[in-house]
This record gives sequence, structure tokens and C-alpha cells, in this order.
Amino acid sequence: MGLGANAYRLYEAGEMPTVANGRLILSVREPEEFIKQVKASSHFLGEREVSKLISRAQSLIDQRSHVLYDFELSQITLREDPPNSYNGYRRLSLQRITQTIVFFEQHIGNLYKYPPDRLHIF
Repeated sequence: MGLGANAYRLYEAGEMPTVANGRLILSVREPEEFIKQVKASSHFLGEREVSKLISRAQSLIDQRSHVLYDFELSQITLREDPPNSYNGYRRLSLQRITQTIVFFEQHIGNLYKYPPDRLHIF
């Protein structure tokens, strides 16, 4: 991706990356962008490593299409807020919220007055 050994060392040691490195790191959160970066850096990587990275990113893209909740729902504004005192210093995780609701539904039963319908909850 164009990051040197020193950039990795500083990042893993917990130091703040430069603005350019930070933007690069944030940009590869999306698997499609990660694939673009891997292809752009393919001359630095081995062919086996490139195919392994691309196949892993592609599996994440495929997995995203099998998620039960709507992908557009996961783009809630609060999810992109940086951690602060208003959100408990954590980013919103819809997967954890979903699992919490499932847990209480299984252990409490009759959690809802009416059965939940995916279209009516939101």
C-alpha cells in the first residue's frame, strides 16, 4: 500500500499516523477500495499474496450481501461519528445490537407485543 516499515512500526506502537497515512488506512475499510489498493501495489507483492488478499476481500464483499439487515441501514449517521462521551467512546455496531436483541428474544420470550417485522421496525 505504499507504507514503509517505519510507518507500520509507529502505527503498531500506538502513535498517531500522519494525515496521509491515516486517510489511506481509513480508505481500505471498504473491501472494494482495498482491492484497488492491492492491485495498485501488486508490483511490490508476490502473485500468491495478491490473489490471497483479493480473494479475502472478495469474500467480505460476498458476505456483506448475505447479511440479514439492509446494508443501507448500516450507514446510520451515528455509526460514522468518532468515539466520544455521547456514544460511550465506541462506534455503533449494528451487529452487536442485532445479537443483543436476538439474545433477549431467545431468553425472555415475548419481547415484543407483536412479532417483529423487518419492514415495520425501522
